[in-house]
Amino acid sequence: MKTLTFIILFPALCFSQENKWYKISKNDWLVMGMEVGAGYSQGWREQVLYHPQALFKQFPGLNKKFWDCRWSWTNGDAYKWDANHVLKGTTTLFHLAAASIKFTDIKSYRKKDLWKKIVFDMAKYYVSYQVGFALSYNLTHQNKLF
Repeated sequence: MKTLTFIILFPALCFSQENKWYKISKNDWLVMGMEVGAGYSQGWREQVLYHPQALFKQFPGLNKKFWDCRWSWTNGDAYKWDANHVLKGTTTLFHLAAASIKFTDIKSYRKKDLWKKIVFDMAKYYVSYQVGFALSYNLTHQNKLF
């Protein structure tokens, strides 16, 4: 019963007007969106690295010199311009943007609640990243994680 009550009341607590550690702020929504983007980019990268044949079946018009990592190493420009490196860079940029946005509001919390806020935020952002990854890897590319 306590768990059910928590599940019902938790969203209301997250949208409260006070600056509590469990409140989801505007910056949190932006950071969660960035983490979804990072997860989506990583899902594409894993498709490019580990399932290139399925990728070319799904999208037959793709340029193999860019999208196939095995081919791109032969063109001499792979270290700077192929799908693997572009998607890894995109994932990293999403993470950096999310971290820089998040650090702007960390000082607004009380010191005794700071550790709770950090743990809560890490959980939110991890879930957001995994949602983005699942959207890309499972829905876009029809792979199965399990």
